[in-house]
Amino acid sequence: MRFSDKTGMRFGRLQVLGKCGKKGNHFIWKSKCDCGEIVHIAGPNLTSGNTKSCGCFRVEATIKRNFKHGHNTKTSAEYRSWAGIKSRIYNKKNAKYGVYGGRGIKLCTRWERFENFLSDMGKKPEGMSIDRIDNNKGYYRKNCRWATSKQQARNTSRTIRIMYKGKKKSLVDWCDELGLSYGIVSQRINKLGWTVNRAFTTKRPPRSTS
Repeated sequence: MRFSDKTGMRFGRLQVLGKCGKKGNHFIWKSKCDCGEIVHIAGPNLTSGNTKSCGCFRVEATIKRNFKHGHNTKTSAEYRSWAGIKSRIYNKKNAKYGVYGGRGIKLCTRWERFENFLSDMGKKPEGMSIDRIDNNKGYYRKNCRWATSKQQARNTSRTIRIMYKGKKKSLVDWCDELGLSYGIVSQRINKLGWTVNRAFTTKRPPRSTS
């Protein structure tokens, strides 16, 4: 079989980096997709046009089908979440840059493309937002989830454990146990400077009807 060097050639979204092996009678080519993924493709699949990308092309086609009924991807909740991640990591003018990009939090190469982020995370459930499971690690599929505000409050690296009646728990857990509003109690302690006992025991004043 005549050898044809494909190094440097482009097939769809794939740029061939070089030969990396052989399977049967065919050479395997290490290729980089435009989305950043590295894949190993058999020569015939490249030249026949059967493989045009790392798989992201198919993902995008699926997304287009899913959103063809009037859904504007650029204004979707999922897109806003993704754009927010990129801003916190790359935009030094973002108020939160210091605790994200400024301290080394990264966005994985795959998620540089919104289509890949959406494919991995799915639609954002009502009332949830993106959350990193390990706050010292970056944004990638295995470290991210859609979470409620309470889940995120429990998970944040700034979570403070509060001692009350001989037990130490997070403020969220205390509010759940005591049937209190996390938002109100947090404001009392963090903004108004109330003691924990006062914040937990003071009843919420009734709303004025006048």
